[in-house]
Amino acid sequence: MNLLLVTMLLVSPACAVERSTAAVVVAVDPGHGGRDFGVTFRGRMEKEATLALSRRLAEELRALPGLRPLLLREGDEYIGLVERVDKARAAGARALLSLHVDDRRLGSHQAGRGIVVYFYGRSHERLLRRLLLPAPPQAQVEASRRLAVLLARSLREGGFPAAEVDRGQYVIVKGEDVPSVLVEFGNFRDPEEARRLSDPAFQKRLARALARGLEAFLER
Repeated sequence: MNLLLVTMLLVSPACAVERSTAAVVVAVDPGHGGRDFGVTFRGRMEKEATLALSRRLAEELRALPGLRPLLLREGDEYIGLVERVDKARAAGARALLSLHVDDRRLGSHQAGRGIVVYFYGRSHERLLRRLLLPAPPQAQVEASRRLAVLLARSLREGGFPAAEVDRGQYVIVKGEDVPSVLVEFGNFRDPEEARRLSDPAFQKRLARALARGLEAFLER
């Protein structure tokens, strides 16, 4: 009995410290990749824009204490949608953020939509037909909604006034136990947005706002 007590005193504090200092994993998904180019317009490819911003977001997350980013693809490679969700779950991610460029076609006088943060749900504008995963439980949908709202708030505070929240049935936001959102951060067809997407200063500012939104969600 005394030996057991001594062992507990020696081992338990170390275990407690290890648990308390373990980094929280945040999965960052650069949309598309490899043979899946995503949106292509006037020489620009979505898969390149999403990877560039994802890398900057990973840098911002590494600078925050206690957070560890996990890039779901680190180069120009094709990864299936369900495989991305599984990869985030296997790593024990506490949040998943998938980055994309809007593919909306613009009218002659229509501007880009700005930044949209999607969480799971039916959208009146767009009903996607990919049914590779079932709908997540309602509690998970609510957690993802909170993440989307905090991200949009952080974006607006960071100088992105057009940031809004919407619902979508994207596969990447269907993880049953990882709060997940999809962010469309610009449109190649809008000349002003296309210019900003390739600006390193814009990318850094956007990545910092996203990182702060993720940090606020994880703190709660």
